[in-house]
Amino acid sequence: MTEQHGVVQKTDGGHRLSFQRPYPTTPDDLWEAMTSPDRVRRWLADLTGDLRVGGRYQLDFGGGSDPEQVTEGRIEVCEPPLTLKVTWSFGTRGDSVVEVSLTPDGATTWLSLRHSLPTDQAPGYGAGWHAYLDMLEAETGGTKIPEWDPAFMRYLPHYRDLVASA
Repeated sequence: MTEQHGVVQKTDGGHRLSFQRPYPTTPDDLWEAMTSPDRVRRWLADLTGDLRVGGRYQLDFGGGSDPEQVTEGRIEVCEPPLTLKVTWSFGTRGDSVVEVSLTPDGATTWLSLRHSLPTDQAPGYGAGWHAYLDMLEAETGGTKIPEWDPAFMRYLPHYRDLVASA
């Protein structure tokens, strides 16, 4: 997996996380891995809902056992296979926005992910997104998907340091 860390920027309302990652696949394949419920389940969480612009979605990180482990939101922009923007509400942690864009570059597709957070939740989200983007890399590369918990714990100190220095 990559040691290509994200960037943390302080904003008026909290923090913005930004990641730039190359994936050795096509934009269509990467888009499918990010939007097809069967593929999303393998690297992120169970995805359900009305998956169109204006529709609502749910990502269940707890396997149906804990309502506090469900992210809900609205699909704001969906322009396959290049742009996705959603609102993000995770339990009692407040609302935020996630934006993803894909840029083809030969045999590689660059993924740009930005998550604007209204509160000081950047360390956990930074480590979490880093681990999940590693898992997406494995999904699109056809390799064994790593476990999330050990990756999250490995990356968390780095993102705590980034937030402290932002």
